[in-house]
Amino acid sequence: MMPESIGHVTGRAWVRIETAFELAMPPGRRRVPMLVVFHGQGMTAASFRRICRGIESPRYAVLFVQGLYPFEIRGKGGPHVGWSWYLYTARNEDFLRDAGRVMRHVERLIERIAREHRRIDATRCALFGYSQGGYLAGYIGVRQASRWRGLAVAAARVKDEVLSRELRRGDARELPVLLLHGRADESVPFSFSERSRDALRAAGVAVEHVAHPGGHRLTRALVRRVRRFAERVLASRPTTGPARMRAARPR
Repeated sequence: MMPESIGHVTGRAWVRIETAFELAMPPGRRRVPMLVVFHGQGMTAASFRRICRGIESPRYAVLFVQGLYPFEIRGKGGPHVGWSWYLYTARNEDFLRDAGRVMRHVERLIERIAREHRRIDATRCALFGYSQGGYLAGYIGVRQASRWRGLAVAAARVKDEVLSRELRRGDARELPVLLLHGRADESVPFSFSERSRDALRAAGVAVEHVAHPGGHRLTRALVRRVRRFAERVLASRPTTGPARMRAARPR
């Protein structure tokens, strides 16, 4: 006789994951804009803040956001947990799903920061991302172009193939963009950055493209370049009227 089946049940259960952030506030009492920063895969908000030493400025606050997905790292110091922004599958639908989750998380976090720190002007924010965080920043920056005063992407590319509709909109042409990429980058080829530059310029976006001889890394000089960019775009007046001042919610 065949044994009686005990059945097979599958299902899903929600697990709440706590992720961190770090906020660097400049001294003083005046209201300040904010630079929102996304780290690379496997990093944390704290570790990327150390890498970005020199990015902080008396002219703006810096919000170092941490990824939403735990990522196991095994190295010389033993295993530890880093964080990832999305699961890389090379499928655009998977990237867009995770990018949407991060977009909503970041907007809620900015709203919370602005409530708890009244000096933060949440209508004046710029975005900077490195490596995996750069891919994400590139998507969110163009997707919500009217929400951001500027976009900086290092060692990554802007996924123009999923942003064709957004690049046709007028507000994307008002978004200053800084691209930084190493000619010796073996993780994300330099040609990817050139493709982003060309696609954005073809759409009428003002792009500053910085090529350096290094690889997949951030140097002190590059961090200073991002700082100067952030100081400039966060000090500027909006060019499309009151609509650019509003904090656009994710759609």
